Amino acid sequence: RTMGEDDRPKWTADVPEPEISIDVEDGVYRAELTNYIKKGGRVKDIRVRGPARTSRKEAKKDAVELRKAAFKGGSDPALFHVRARRKELESVKWTTEDLQGKDVEDEAELARERREREEQKKKEEDKKKKEEVLSHGEVLARIAAADKPSDAHKAVGPNWKRPGTLTQLPNIAGHPANSWFIHEKQDSAGKYRAWLFFNSFTGKYYAQKDTGYLQVGVPNAPQDYPISARVGSANLASKAGKKLGMAVVLPELHKTGFLLKQPLEFLDKPASLFVLCD
Repeated sequence: RTMGEDDRPKWTADVPEPEISIDVEDGVYRAELTNYIKKGGRVKDIRVRGPARTSRKEAKKDAVELRKAAFKGGSDPALFHVRARRKELESVKWTTEDLQGKDVEDEAELARERREREEQKKKEEDKKKKEEVLSHGEVLARIAAADKPSDAHKAVGPNWKRPGTLTQLPNIAGHPANSWFIHEKQDSAGKYRAWLFFNSFTGKYYAQKDTGYLQVGVPNAPQDYPISARVGSANLASKAGKKLGMAVVLPELHKTGFLLKQPLEFLDKPASLFVLCD
């Protein structure tokens, strides 16, 4: 049944009753009324278009008004009532109240709105499900996939650097792989290896032990103070030993140890005097 059917009188003319439709062109909606009249023993259709509207409901309201005028005019071949009402609609601005009711409801539009609401609801439900199943590890994986490490925290002290691709890093839950920084020291073979690890996402420090990685406290932040130092050497032989002039000054012991590939573990300990005994 056509909407608004109960609001119009019964069609009594011997031609098909008027039909309405909505045309859409370039985002503009127009009502279109198709009238059937007899001319020379033949039935001819005449179409009357309503004013341009910005919404389908407004155009549907125009169509209903034009159809009412057509029923009022009956089989008038001049369509006097239709054309007069068409002229009046040019200056009519429909209000929200005017666009309520069955006569302006559009099944296609209602179906589209229902479909859009269902799609939006489904999207929201899918998004909620994804957020619920998104594990902490996946969040960290996203962070790890970023080009830059997290800048939430900054390591205390100098000489922190990004690890190389072959550096073994702690695999600790909640610590993105791309946010590790390392601090190196010499091992027994004279090679520099990472021994202290800092994660800029969590702000935590870890030391490498035989049993794995142990969380440690914040390192002491070194401070520089202006001092005056005198460089010298002395040979203090025992009474029973020989006094040999073999005392030497090694101002760059760490470089010497690196070149000789000999471990000099005491270099990592603070001191103002190094004594070598042979």
